[in-house]
Amino acid sequence: MKVRPILVFLVGFLCHCLIVPQLSAQGTAFTYQGRLSSGGASANGLYDFKFRLYDSINATSDFVGPITNSAVNVSNGLFTAVLDFGGDVFTGHPNFFLEIWVRPTGASTDFFTLSPRQHITPTPYAIHAGTATTATSLVDGSVSSVNGVGGEVTLMPGQNVVIFTNANRVFISVPTGGNGPWAGAETNIYYEGGFVGIGTIFPDRPLTINASGPGNEWLSFRVGGATRWHINNRNFGWNLVETGAADFRLFVAPGGNIGVGTESPLAKLDVRGGIRFGVNSEHRPVSASDTLHIIRGTVSSGGAVLDGTGFTVNHAATGDYGITFSTPFATRPTVTASVEWEFPVSDPARVAMVDNFTTTGGNIVVTTTASQSLLNARFNFIAIGVR
Repeated sequence: MKVRPILVFLVGFLCHCLIVPQLSAQGTAFTYQGRLSSGGASANGLYDFKFRLYDSINATSDFVGPITNSAVNVSNGLFTAVLDFGGDVFTGHPNFFLEIWVRPTGASTDFFTLSPRQHITPTPYAIHAGTATTATSLVDGSVSSVNGVGGEVTLMPGQNVVIFTNANRVFISVPTGGNGPWAGAETNIYYEGGFVGIGTIFPDRPLTINASGPGNEWLSFRVGGATRWHINNRNFGWNLVETGAADFRLFVAPGGNIGVGTESPLAKLDVRGGIRFGVNSEHRPVSASDTLHIIRGTVSSGGAVLDGTGFTVNHAATGDYGITFSTPFATRPTVTASVEWEFPVSDPARVAMVDNFTTTGGNIVVTTTASQSLLNARFNFIAIGVR
């Protein structure tokens, strides 16, 4: 079957659309009339039609639809179909194209797609004009444009009226009771009715601030007419900036690390600079290049660890105690040892000597001062070094 559609908009269709701007409800349906040919002659009988609406003559994805009209009477090629794509379609887009599929009613064949798509003329925009007319009756002011059609829209909120927008929607809120959402108490102003949004109409906390600008700015603190400090969302963190002086005065990174002077803190607290503490700042830690660690311990005469951690003891022979660090130092540590007083003892004159220590450990040897002979005794030791 060869089908050639001819788009014909009758006077009755035009009149139906043009009276929509009246305040009474008119609906969103409109009448489409066309001429259908089959085999070079005007078609007659019952046909099933499908209608799809596209925003381009060559678009491949559906824009809206399809609408199916079954058993439409075609007489001498002429047919009429009522189409309703809803009120949110004809809202300002300049080009819409109607694709029509057709088949004889009761046929087992698939629908045949007519070509080309038919350009929808501006007449259906009267649907949108009806909405615009209704909007004029809701607000104080003048309406010469709605959703980008025409000029500007002027909204004039009065007392106790709050107006805000979201995309193509205008919201008008009239608080109940009181003098409005904000209340005053002497020189103070406060709001108890809900959440407040700055830069957003969808606050999810008592105060929600939507960052703006290339720096994702949140807050500005001004002194003498100029911004002295400001807070932004740099690198998705919380960045306190001394305006015009330095960035990253304090930076809280995603995950919880805090940087002072850096936006890339490598630890829970990363300070790029010196640190001082104490009542009068009299103390300061060693620099990063001299990060010292201390291992201290008390060992019994039998080689048992009585106090301290981070080391093990091997009592291999009389007076000889092997010390092994659980974590090696980066460089050879400084080690000192001393014998504890034990009473009674046969020879109180004893000394502990440090022998052959490396980054991993060494030996502590206990001898008498008189005969230089080895003997067992309890001792203390301290190892200090870089790790």
